[in-house]
Amino acid sequence: RYHSKRILTALFPAKSSSCLIQHHILQYNTNQIHMYYIQHEKINDWKCSNQPIILYFHGGGFVFGDIDTYSCFECHLSKSLNMLILHVDFRLLPEHSLEETIEDVINIYKILLDADSNIHRRLIGMGDSSGGMLWIYLLQWIISNNKP
Repeated sequence: RYHSKRILTALFPAKSSSCLIQHHILQYNTNQIHMYYIQHEKINDWKCSNQPIILYFHGGGFVFGDIDTYSCFECHLSKSLNMLILHVDFRLLPEHSLEETIEDVINIYKILLDADSNIHRRLIGMGDSSGGMLWIYLLQWIISNNKP
């Protein structure tokens, strides 16, 4: 993980001083999930806005990737699109199972949906590599459970 982090962080320029990152620990049942709000210049409260937001699931083959690895890219993305990015630090293999990782992304969606029943109307899903695969798992869960 150490070498992967060094390689990935070198791909993106350093984040600008105008990029803000807030760490939040969200609870769903007995699980704690770390989420980061990332936005250029000021962080909007996604619960009190009708603005679109990006829910980003990072790549890394389910074994590496975190806020340190992706914050520069996500700051750039936020500035380029003028949008709030929600970064999820889900549980990683081999310390956890793939089922637990999928459970984290489903639980994040449940938390967002509980806070805003219309979140699906303004949520933009993004991810790279295994993060894209997590979006497929989440979309399958949404469809099979008849969720918005």
